[in-house]
Amino acid sequence: MLHAALQAAAAGETRLVLVAGEPGIGKTELVREFSGQAREHGALVLWGSAWEDGGAPPYWPWVQVLRGYSRQAGPAALREMAGRDSALLGQLLPELTQDRQPAGPPAAGEEARFALFEAVGAALDRASRTAPLVVVVDDLHAAGRPSALLLRFAATSPIPRVLFIATYRDAEARLDTSLNDIITGLESAATVLSLGGLAPDEVSAMLPGADAGVLAAVQRRGEGNPLFVAQVARMLEIGRAHV
Repeated sequence: MLHAALQAAAAGETRLVLVAGEPGIGKTELVREFSGQAREHGALVLWGSAWEDGGAPPYWPWVQVLRGYSRQAGPAALREMAGRDSALLGQLLPELTQDRQPAGPPAAGEEARFALFEAVGAALDRASRTAPLVVVVDDLHAAGRPSALLLRFAATSPIPRVLFIATYRDAEARLDTSLNDIITGLESAATVLSLGGLAPDEVSAMLPGADAGVLAAVQRRGEGNPLFVAQVARMLEIGRAHV
């Protein structure tokens, strides 16, 4: 499904894929693996992750996305990407301002926010003209309402050759009243991948040599969660090393 979405984006469409599931179910790992394959097919992957421990500025995942473009394409390409919107984007990237001084936090108010959103969308549009873009917002449930709104704006704008991907813990997103309505709106416009646990035969493949009792306990207690299974696998390896 991700590859199909990338092919559609490369052909000139704007696509959005949401990857949902519980902690440890493999959301980030799936997108990371796909991102490597997307690069092999000529796409430019721009990745931004939410910071869950507090203190991050507004739009932090988008700051990382834009800086990722600068790292991969170069500072000159970043300035070309920003175009006449350098002053607006300087609210997110101070390095875009001529005096290299921070432009201050993004301006408040709906009109100012809309202008910033348009600037980001236009920048992504310009960047996508040289190569298809894969823009990843990891851990959307922790990104904050402003970043989620920007994703909704960008993903519903006519920006050709861009595939947007967001991962999130669906239960946590539902409980966050500041995000619930945005996530619901995104889901109605996206391809949604809801990841479930591993099947018993897949758990067995991850735990070669484990006896039937261990496999049954892992499946019962972890419900096939890949992170839990991987931790058990490490514990079994440590146990074997000390035998």
